[in-house]
Amino acid sequence: MHSKEYSRIKSLADLDLDYQQLVQDFKLLSELAAKVTGTQLSEVNLIDAYTQWTVAGTQNQATQKPRETSICNVTIEQEQYFESLVAEDLRFKDSTYVVDEGYVFYYGIPLKLDQNVTVGSLCVAGKDKTSLTQEQKEQLHLIAKELERLLQQQKQQQLLEQALADSKRMQRRLAHDIRSPLSGLSQLLSTTSLSSLQRSDLESLLRDAAGTASSLLQLTEAILEDTPLLDQQLHNYDTQALAKKLTDLYSPQAQVKAIAFNVRATPSVLRFPRKNLLPIIGNLIANALKFTPTNGKVQVAIHLASSQKAKILHVSIEDNGIGMTPETQEAVRTGRAIPQKGTQGETGYGLGLSFVRERCEALSGTFHLTSQKDQGTTVTLELPVM
Repeated sequence: MHSKEYSRIKSLADLDLDYQQLVQDFKLLSELAAKVTGTQLSEVNLIDAYTQWTVAGTQNQATQKPRETSICNVTIEQEQYFESLVAEDLRFKDSTYVVDEGYVFYYGIPLKLDQNVTVGSLCVAGKDKTSLTQEQKEQLHLIAKELERLLQQQKQQQLLEQALADSKRMQRRLAHDIRSPLSGLSQLLSTTSLSSLQRSDLESLLRDAAGTASSLLQLTEAILEDTPLLDQQLHNYDTQALAKKLTDLYSPQAQVKAIAFNVRATPSVLRFPRKNLLPIIGNLIANALKFTPTNGKVQVAIHLASSQKAKILHVSIEDNGIGMTPETQEAVRTGRAIPQKGTQGETGYGLGLSFVRERCEALSGTFHLTSQKDQGTTVTLELPVM
């Protein structure tokens, strides 16, 4: 699976963002966009496989909506910008955006990352103007460039944190490997009787070796006992914190369709890195909500199992939605895209579950799918988190 849409979804997932935490980062630039254009609305939107996440805007809070209801879903398909008199545009004139909120004009700029992959948009909308001046457009595009720089900075930070974490794990692994032999060597050299050897030069040599072994042992102990701030930052979830985050993010979508949405977590004091968990589990939840009818049910269960070798996060997402045909299930397993309509006519791009399966396997996890047409779907994941 190497489609343009898949590359777009993957690039956004690689940022591993917590959308709720981006509000303050992008708030000032969003407000500046509204100010320079003289519009009532400005938004910074990131769009994944199912959802448009408004991470900053004049509403001053993170909001969300199905991507197919968003004008920005059209913007991300453009090279440079998308401009529309939405009150007259047949695609949008009957939308709540126009009918209920009274907007007549829209201007959006795609936000791009590496290799010109679009992950979202900066947009403005007005109720009392039908165009922007050339100067306003140029200023808006400069703001968009700054947003792209901030997103790229987020990516670089993720790469740096992962590299530091990998380095720390390697340090600890090496320290464990050498600690036992060094302990034995240090004890041996410090207790060996040299009087019978009658060689002062050998005695001096052994003393030096004992000192070196002792120093190395102290170093390994320091590595093993060290718990820097980085570890605390990377290990930023326990099962209950993850459950609360998922509930906060996806409850609004469930409420729109009056779906009984619940995330249960077996309490655990163990903490683990975020490590792409939000885009992986979030895509599964969004998929379940899309294909579950009004007054349906979506249940999520989270459990962390720990052994001497690894920590495995067990996640299951169960719904009583429209289910899948055997053909669709096979497409998920093989990475083929089969677009499907949601229970309220929502557009499905056929990539969400295949994306999750590939991401899960890339993390050395397992992905299991069971589904019956008109009865529902259950997806279970097993993800090594340490």
